[in-house]
Amino acid sequence: MNMNTHTSTRELYRNRDNSPLDRFQIRRVAPSVFADREDESRSKKYRFVSSDSLLDQMEEAGFLVVGAQEQRTRKPDGTPTRKHLIRFAHRDVLEHHREQRIEVVMINSHNGSCSYQLMAGIFRLVCTNGLIVGARIAAINICHMGHTGEDVIAASLQLASETPRIMDDIRRMQGVKLPYKRQVDFVHEAAQLRMGDDYEDRIRPEALLSPRRWNDIGFTAGGPATVWQCFNRVQENLIRGGVPLKPQKDGVYRRRSLRALNGIDGNTRLNRELWDLADSYALNN
Repeated sequence: MNMNTHTSTRELYRNRDNSPLDRFQIRRVAPSVFADREDESRSKKYRFVSSDSLLDQMEEAGFLVVGAQEQRTRKPDGTPTRKHLIRFAHRDVLEHHREQRIEVVMINSHNGSCSYQLMAGIFRLVCTNGLIVGARIAAINICHMGHTGEDVIAASLQLASETPRIMDDIRRMQGVKLPYKRQVDFVHEAAQLRMGDDYEDRIRPEALLSPRRWNDIGFTAGGPATVWQCFNRVQENLIRGGVPLKPQKDGVYRRRSLRALNGIDGNTRLNRELWDLADSYALNN
């Protein structure tokens, strides 16, 4: 590894009262949003897409920033051009849907590490948890060549128009109950998505069904649960971590727990795969 660089990713930042972020907060958390040029490694064909100007255009269209995150790798000169994630909510949604809302998730960079990506997200106030909708609801990728800011706004509005379809998916998940055996099947598949084929050597999968708060229990342990309840509980435990891991086989006791998954790529991938898994259980049970 280059000793002049350091890579980490902070957890997604939101205001505690779930109000929109101002520019000072966004700059503090994700300075790459305000880059005024692409990374020097990019070719002349590269089309710089200013995330800053897109914030202005999104705000004009009614979308406000409610979450921000950045991959914290910087070049030695300190120029921030790295991958960043912004979550938007429409002002009408913020006013009328505080318990659960649809969000537009934007991922961008100025160093060629990713295309401009848009996807739908879900925010649940009870756990301040950010889900990301899976592949059945189309995500939008825009290459950094040959497009305009207007294209990006149009794509965001197109994604926001999928809200009724997303709500239909949620209602279907809420309407399908899983017996405990099927919940265990779900959690085994979910653990494999996060931890790979050797997941049973590292964790007791059933532990991922444990609630994180008293008012999120929702059903009797060992009894039936809706796909939505099962999905949200497992998703939060896999993303936020803290679930105890099995002791290592060297005979030395160590208190270990699953780490939080804060990286933009890993978090987004797992979130979308878990949504698709839950969607399949709702459709096939």
